[in-house]
Amino acid sequence: MKTVLLLSGHLHVRDLTRSLAEDLARDHRVIVLINTVLPQPETEFWRDFRAGTVVDFRQAVEQAKGRSDLKTPEFMHRLERELGVPLYKATSNFQLYRRIFKSYFGWWPRDGFYEQENDVLAEFLGSYLALEDIFERYGPDLIFQETVDLISTFVALALGYRRGVFALGFDMAPGFDDARMVISYGIHRQNIILNKLFTQPELIAPASREGGAKLLERFARLADHAPWYVRPYGKNLQGVLGVAREKLQGKLFDKNFWGHPLKSLERLESLLWLEKHCQRTLPAEPYVAFFLQHQPEASSCTYAPRWVYQEAIIEQLAINAPYGLKIVIKENPRTYGIRGRRYFGPLLEIPNVHMLHPSVNSYGVAQRAEAILAIIGSIGLEGILMGKRVAVLGRPYYSIYPGVKKLNYPEEIFAALQDPSWQPGTLTQELQDFAAAFWESAQAFGKVNPGEVWPPPAVAGPHLGQALRHTLGFIEEHGLRPRDYDPGLPVEARD
Repeated sequence: MKTVLLLSGHLHVRDLTRSLAEDLARDHRVIVLINTVLPQPETEFWRDFRAGTVVDFRQAVEQAKGRSDLKTPEFMHRLERELGVPLYKATSNFQLYRRIFKSYFGWWPRDGFYEQENDVLAEFLGSYLALEDIFERYGPDLIFQETVDLISTFVALALGYRRGVFALGFDMAPGFDDARMVISYGIHRQNIILNKLFTQPELIAPASREGGAKLLERFARLADHAPWYVRPYGKNLQGVLGVAREKLQGKLFDKNFWGHPLKSLERLESLLWLEKHCQRTLPAEPYVAFFLQHQPEASSCTYAPRWVYQEAIIEQLAINAPYGLKIVIKENPRTYGIRGRRYFGPLLEIPNVHMLHPSVNSYGVAQRAEAILAIIGSIGLEGILMGKRVAVLGRPYYSIYPGVKKLNYPEEIFAALQDPSWQPGTLTQELQDFAAAFWESAQAFGKVNPGEVWPPPAVAGPHLGQALRHTLGFIEEHGLRPRDYDPGLPVEARD
């Protein structure tokens, strides 16, 4: 019987974690670490969980923090070397998230994370000591953590890497008619099944070959028909615009609105400004397409922290582009109205920047683009499946595809466009292998209720459990180890 360590953290996935724990406990030894996020206690929520072992991780961390004899520069330097994670890197998500959140909304929770250096140091040390003890006591064969965004999850990833244990999460898989997910590993969210199958295509199942062909056929039609998972965001967008156009009077009497009135008024002003300045048509000139990522979100803050300032990316693209090539930008529907005149106004003063309204079909935009520039977003993967030239600034799992250009700076895309060898359309076999491998790596996530993006927890949990079983079996069958992949740790962990 294998032992799975579940790190329960954020409230928005607590029900999913519980459903997952109950399903995995049918044939695995399940250890749940609760209260990994302050200040939301989970003790009552997990009190009646009898199928596995519940560990009050917060209490264990607090007890470990009392080891004041270890709070020395010498010990902390040694700990950083052993884990391969600098102290401040382990808190990078919330340092960046907090700055962006405050700039957008004007406030931050009083009990927010990692605001004092002593708190950061104590949490890093406490997480290490508590997790070392838990690893020794339970010897997990697999770790599951929704995302690597807390000090404790960074430490769990690093300890797992050092001990040869995968610390896995999951991401939604775009392009399917139903909800599917891929199991991911490390800071770069690597898809270890896709990676293995694409590098050894002889392992791809014949049924996946057929599925991959269907996937490519589907993406050839997406310029005209957006997939199901885009529709809820379109519905949300319509609701947001309704506030600006029709519901302003009612909004003024909303108590939540007046909690932060200046920022709320600024958002309404931003919506009106965006409605006036966003274009509904594509430019006549050729263009590079850049689709902004939603912020603030752990995806960019944790997995691509160098590129959280997306306005700087747009600026560098625009001032380095050759004459006649436009930079088409498209705001993320989930962020629409948060970034407005102050953010986009200076960018639109640059003559070759063309900003599209979020309601414009992204796949039609991508289809006509000379190239797509992505940070880590799914539009890069979708661009590959559409046969487009894709360049990335981050290192998402799909960047293993040979047709993708890995950039160190945004402006490098223009030299790449002049490179006659950058012709993804010639990679026929590689694209078929990639699509088939991606198809095989994608796991069912369950039926999604109308208007939603994720299945309900009671449905998603067992599907996630099955996906982890499948992934664990795949790891064992092929003898995979964390050291076969880049965990994204800033420095090499020492044995």
